This record gives sequence, C-alpha cells and structure tokens, in this order.
Amino acid sequence: MRLPVELLLEIFRHVADYEAGSHSLVACSHVCRQWRAITTTSPLLWARAVNLTDDSEEWVAMMILRSAPHLLDICWNYTFNCAEIIHGSTVYRRDVLTAANNISLAFATPHRVRSINLHLPLERMTEIVARIPRFMPNLATLVLAGYGSSEWLAMSIIPLLELRAPALRHLRIENFGLSWSLFHPEGFRNLRSFTLCHLPADCRLSLHDLMACLVGMPLLQVLVVRQALQQSVRPSSASRISFSYLHTIILEATAMHAVFVLESLSTPRLRLLEVHSGYT
Repeated sequence: MRLPVELLLEIFRHVADYEAGSHSLVACSHVCRQWRAITTTSPLLWARAVNLTDDSEEWVAMMILRSAPHLLDICWNYTFNCAEIIHGSTVYRRDVLTAANNISLAFATPHRVRSINLHLPLERMTEIVARIPRFMPNLATLVLAGYGSSEWLAMSIIPLLELRAPALRHLRIENFGLSWSLFHPEGFRNLRSFTLCHLPADCRLSLHDLMACLVGMPLLQVLVVRQALQQSVRPSSASRISFSYLHTIILEATAMHAVFVLESLSTPRLRLLEVHSGYT
C-alpha cells in the first residue's frame, strides 16, 4: 500500500529541515519511483534543505538549481560552523572558504534571496558584505552581527553596501559599521523593524542622520538603538515625525540624545518604551 502524496510531502519537509537535509532527500529519492518523482518535482523541499556552510560548492550549486524558483535563506553563524572546531588546520581554512564561496553562489541569483542572517568575525563579515548584490528585490530580512576585538574594530575598513531592497522588512546591524549614505532610500519604505546595536565609534549616526533615516520608514513598528549614536551636540530643533504603527522603542544613549529622539517622534500606538541612559 502506497502512502498518500500529501503525507509523503510532509515527511520529506521534516527531512529537509535537518542539518543534512539535502543529502537525506537524495537518499529518499533513491528508494522508489514514487519517492523520486515527488522529491524531484518539489523544488520547495530543496530550498528548505540548502546548507551553504557545510556542503561542497558543487553540491550547493546543484541544490540551488533544484530549488528554483523558490526563495533562499542565507544564514551563516560562524561560531556553529564545523570549521570552528579544528583551529589552525587546512580543514578549518578550506571549510570557511567553501562557505564564503557557497554564499556567493546564492548571491548570483539575487532575486531569489529572501533573507541574509550573518553572525561573523569582523574580517569575515567585511568580505561577505562586499559580495552582496546592489539590487535584491525580494530581500525581507538583513541581519549583520559582527564580533571581534576592539583592536580589529579600530582597524576594520568600512564596507560599501549600495543596497536597494524594496521588500526589506527587518534590518539589524550589530557591532559592525556601514556607510549609511549608500543605502537606497527605497530600501526603508517597507521596514517594520530597525535595530542598531554597539556600532563602532566612527560609524555611529548623528542625531540628524538618524532622523533622516526614520523619515523614510513610515511603516516602522519596532525601533531599537543601543550605543549607536555619535556623541554629538544636540540639534536645536527637529521636525516631528509621525509613526502610525510604531509600538516599541528601546534606546540606549545619553539622556540628552534620548530626550531629543523621543521629542521628535509622534507615536500614538506606543506600547513599550525602554530608555537606558547610563553610558557616556
């Protein structure tokens, strides 16, 4: 007795979500003609199973091809990469290079990238950000979270990111510097969540720059700014910006800057407000 196609698809979805999902799907496709027909004609399964950080470039290229036209999620948490276990060896260097090249393969079809979620050392982050395409029409989430020593922060080069992403909904930049003037204004129009945390001193925004960014975010719902503002003089005045959907504001800045930001925003739906003004 054959299992219904709907039930097999549900089973294969769970298989695809495992760490070695793509390899397991290939094994399933070799069981019988029915299983092969289902797996080879269901590109969404392969889109769920793509593993950019652990598989070979040839394998990832095949998975990206099989998953078309579905959208891809690019995620690389360096601390969980298998290469991290083997410090200083050839395997370590090879695995990291392979992961970087695999991400470039995904960037080769920018219209298919739905999310980019990177947690990397600053030197690796700078390299990957430089590879991000300029136009990504379906990108909904961009998370760039770097880590490294204060010495590397001081030496790191600010990458150029000329990004136009009209579908962007969630933007989070943490412990990593960017040139904000290079973001296309259209990229903020549909933003729902905007988070800036612990930016390097030379990449922090002035109050004027922050307000200029917020003006282009009419649909914003969540604003988080933690140690991301320059220690600049408060502007004498600013136009009040109205947000119909903003319900959460979390600020970690000097008292003067926090007051200026709050006085500049009109938020009739505000439900959560946190202000931390202890740092200088």
